Amino acid sequence: MTRPGYLVDGPVIDRNKIPPLGGRAHDDAGRTGAWSKAATTGIPVDDRAAALHCTGTWKSAAASAAWPGTERASAAKGAYVSFSADGTQLRTVATRKSNGGRFAVVVDGKTVGTVNTYAAKTAYRQVVFTRTLGTAITTHKVQLRILSDSTPGRSTVALDAVMVTR
Repeated sequence: MTRPGYLVDGPVIDRNKIPPLGGRAHDDAGRTGAWSKAATTGIPVDDRAAALHCTGTWKSAAASAAWPGTERASAAKGAYVSFSADGTQLRTVATRKSNGGRFAVVVDGKTVGTVNTYAAKTAYRQVVFTRTLGTAITTHKVQLRILSDSTPGRSTVALDAVMVTR
């Protein structure tokens, strides 16, 4: 069963139409607790989404095994993707391949990780980076920056999606 505003198989997700999930406890004595303030909804954002701002040279390419059939790639020194992450956990989904390069993950101005997308055999839809952003849902500024020191012939980063857990 699908509900309006939910992505089943397509490129666009309007995160404002996805209601957050919460919960509350019931005990054997019949007492019911208050609704939790924390939500645990994962919000995937496709590489073509307007929420991702590409700076520098990026190329959108069809890739049938990528989610949902495209990826955005760059090997350009200084190129980056920026976006706001409103949640508690960040995941980056990319394609690993033989010409895979490296990128840095910058959260709120601080580099929190470096990812190498090289693989001898191509693998699509790979969660290549996960970072807990905190326990409260807050807005973070994120950049995925192509690193200029990538190995020659292995400098392309193919971004598939990012996912923010609320």
